[in-house]
Amino acid sequence: MSKKFLIGLFMALPLIAFSQRVQVLQLDSMYAFPGQKQPSSNDLSASFEMQLSPDSIFISVNVVDDRLSESENGDRVEVWFALPETKFSDYILGSKGSQTRIFRNSSEFGDNANLDALLKNSDYPNGQIEYEGKKLNPECPPRENLSEGRVFFGLTHLVFDLKSGTARHSDREKYEVLRQQLEGLPDDLSRLARSKVVPNSNGYAMFISMPVEALGFARYRAKEFKCCVDVFDADPSETNQSALSSTPNRFYARPHYFNTVKSPFPLNIDLPSIDSTLIRKTGLNLHMFRSGNQWNVIGFGLGPLIYCEGVVSETGLVEFLAYPIALKYDKINSIPGKTIGHLTLNYNDLSPFRQEDHYFLVDNEIVVSKGYSYTRERSTDFVNQPFLLPDGEIAFVLYDYEPADPLGWGEFGKMADEFVYIQQIGKNNRQLFSGGQRLEVLHTAALGETPDLLCEQVKDVEYAWKEKGKVFTVNVKGMQKAYDRKFVFELSSNGEFKPRN
Repeated sequence: MSKKFLIGLFMALPLIAFSQRVQVLQLDSMYAFPGQKQPSSNDLSASFEMQLSPDSIFISVNVVDDRLSESENGDRVEVWFALPETKFSDYILGSKGSQTRIFRNSSEFGDNANLDALLKNSDYPNGQIEYEGKKLNPECPPRENLSEGRVFFGLTHLVFDLKSGTARHSDREKYEVLRQQLEGLPDDLSRLARSKVVPNSNGYAMFISMPVEALGFARYRAKEFKCCVDVFDADPSETNQSALSSTPNRFYARPHYFNTVKSPFPLNIDLPSIDSTLIRKTGLNLHMFRSGNQWNVIGFGLGPLIYCEGVVSETGLVEFLAYPIALKYDKINSIPGKTIGHLTLNYNDLSPFRQEDHYFLVDNEIVVSKGYSYTRERSTDFVNQPFLLPDGEIAFVLYDYEPADPLGWGEFGKMADEFVYIQQIGKNNRQLFSGGQRLEVLHTAALGETPDLLCEQVKDVEYAWKEKGKVFTVNVKGMQKAYDRKFVFELSSNGEFKPRN
């Protein structure tokens, strides 16, 4: 690192403590924007480097510029950040009532969100939909309410001029469509970033510092993000601005072309109320955005556009959805001498099913389950609870489901196979009971592998402990009373739950 850089950095960063810091990006020269000529070296040229500490981002830009303009839209440096997964910002927006929905022509990141092509080539409805001899009213926005637009999900755009010493968080209006989905807007990050400009004989050096919170969107304990640094020369007497970028394929708000930043250590993007060991061992790749002066966990994804119940776009049209994820962490102390960490994630994604994920940390082992059940909300002390076996080993009653067709939608709406199973964990890991059911359409349940445990015309299945860890009951409610059945399962001498004769 040069002496000049250290002096400038010290002047620019009086409030940030010096700590572990590494260089992660460095360019001796920058690139012209696509379709533009490389400026002459004395008119505009630039080099830059980026350094990271666990808490901060430092950017040093050295610019050769024959005339300096200090106005807001004059000479400036612009910094873009993005989540590693964010590829584009162009979408097709559609409104119906107070809700705005976000579409793409396809899930391919290289496709532009082209409204004309969508209306011409897709099966987007124009009026009622004919489906199995019935006319259905689509639930999606009408064609006339569709428009092309930008959505800055996972994107942060900061602008630094030569005079103010602070950042401007630009393009914030492009977050607005996310307000409903994320239940809030990203914070204005202007106050977090600082810059200092040192003029010299042939231009200037700009030193930028900011805490990692200025990323705006980031992964939990991130070691990777995307970045783009642009330098603009806006001479007062010239109409067109000269510009240089840290990437050779600089397309506006398309992070697919941004530089990838990789850190040798995790950044301090944390959730202090959650056991970090549990999150790390689950392998969860939590994404967050900065809102309300704190990190908030979010999910996002592309899924098939469903026009109305049972009718799915078959021409590659997809819907984008971002959604908040509520995390709850607690400790289970019901097993003598054991403290079990328990993390619950609740969210509503593009799936029609309830989403509640459970992670348990037991003696350095992670146990995974789902919220029970997808058909209806119900409280239960049976599923997602640990218990002690007679030999002192720990077992869990767990729940899972799988969509019964690739889209998770059947002829009459949502449909899934449900599984309730009892799993012994630890050194003698094995399954002690397994039951499955499909309550939609087929109305069947199988409480084991023998034919006499197969039930038909099933409306609902309820599990309950009669004697915790030893005996439980299964009440099968039929579509008609004649199909009602009741089973009692008991822990057998071989350690498995078997039906009581």
